[in-house]
Amino acid sequence: MTNVSLHSQTLEWIKNQVPCLDDLYDQVLSLAPDFISSRFPPASPVPVAVPCFHDTLHTLAQARYALLEAHSHGISYRNKGGWKDEMTAVWMERFYVDDVAFRLYSAGEHLANAIICMMEISHSDLLPFKSKNISTQAAVGQYLLKKKPLLPVAQAIASLARSSAWAEAIEYRNELVHEQPPSVHGLGIVYKRSKRWQRSPDGNTFELSIGAGDKPDFDTQQVIKLMTTALELLIGALKACLAYYEDRLRQAGFTSSQRA
Repeated sequence: MTNVSLHSQTLEWIKNQVPCLDDLYDQVLSLAPDFISSRFPPASPVPVAVPCFHDTLHTLAQARYALLEAHSHGISYRNKGGWKDEMTAVWMERFYVDDVAFRLYSAGEHLANAIICMMEISHSDLLPFKSKNISTQAAVGQYLLKKKPLLPVAQAIASLARSSAWAEAIEYRNELVHEQPPSVHGLGIVYKRSKRWQRSPDGNTFELSIGAGDKPDFDTQQVIKLMTTALELLIGALKACLAYYEDRLRQAGFTSSQRA
């Protein structure tokens, strides 16, 4: 974490609030695409899944780091006690937790590409599930549910897709990118992108409220909790995909000591 002044016990508490990736580093980074390629035909995409897994893990690690920073900056500024420090705490939390949302979406896309490679899903296979505005991860999820619903990896991806937390995290990211960013409590008056005149309850006149602004969508603690849950879910999906990939490698004749 960056240079914020926090007690060691507080730092330990923060680390315990965020999912750990330690058990994945050796498992993922020991995979070497060049060595794995020796057991597959030249045109096989199966070894290409390896750098996709690497990218997924690195991006999840960045998301985890951003969560740590959201916690640490929030606590550090609130410890100072002033109202300006409270606003700064919220601003910093918002900055880092928005970064988590971006990186979770990116990690989901990397993982989807790993699935495409390791399962040798062709462009024509995926085409019926693609539309102009759909993400690769959504298309892959639909393909698995339709074509291979009994596979454990398909069930893991289905569980991710059905999760309300994952859907909310992706929607939060989509609004950041494509719509007005979700507003958070604690950063002053916020205004929605809406017309200010509102029809009166009797429907006969219009009313205009001045100076009050609009109710914020979230407080930052809600968003931090949401992104933490979404990170946990995506880590679980990655583990399921790695189990499938390792089985694929065993079928190709590799042992655990022969993959790097």
